Amino acid sequence: MPDVVGKRNSITLKMEWMRDEDAANPITLFVRGYKYKVLDLFETDIHLIDAKDPKSKGRPHFLGTDR
Repeated sequence: MPDVVGKRNSITLKMEWMRDEDAANPITLFVRGYKYKVLDLFETDIHLIDAKDPKSKGRPHFLGTDR
């Protein structure tokens, strides 16, 4: 999964997003990360899909994000 870099256009003041193919951010299944509770029954730190390195800058957002 390529990294996405945003830069503000100085003329239009809009954000312009570009893919940085050199900075790949691989995703994997069943990655350890922050702790959370499942259905308020038990605590775990295993996530179904996440970046290979949980401390990496670019985390995957499969459903998008808000500003």
